[in-house]
Amino acid sequence: MNLPYLYARVVAKRPELAVDGLNRPDPGKEPWLLDFLLVTPSLAAALILAKWVEALPCGVCLVHGFGTGSAVQWWLRLDEGTCCTPVSRTPIEALAAFWLEYEP
Repeated sequence: MNLPYLYARVVAKRPELAVDGLNRPDPGKEPWLLDFLLVTPSLAAALILAKWVEALPCGVCLVHGFGTGSAVQWWLRLDEGTCCTPVSRTPIEALAAFWLEYEP
C-alpha cells in the first residue's frame, strides 16, 4: 500500500478528510509531520484511519473478514448488507476506495 499516494488522492477530492496538521514534506522520505513533530508511518496511518472511519456516513460500516485462501480482507458495507467497495487488503485501502467513489 502506498499510503502517501492514497492519502493525497483522497484529500484532493475530499479536503475535509485531511488530518489536521498532518503533512508529508518530502514524497521520497519516510517520516510524516504532525504540526512540527516527526511521526512514524504507522502513527500517520492510525490517524488517517481514525479520521476516515469517523467521517463515514450513517449506515456504512467497515467490515473485516476472510476471503479465499483464508486471506484477511476489508470492505465497506451498507446496513442492509450490500457491499459498496471492492475487497481490499487493508482498511485504509477499503476506505480510500469508498471516499474516492462516494458522492454525498
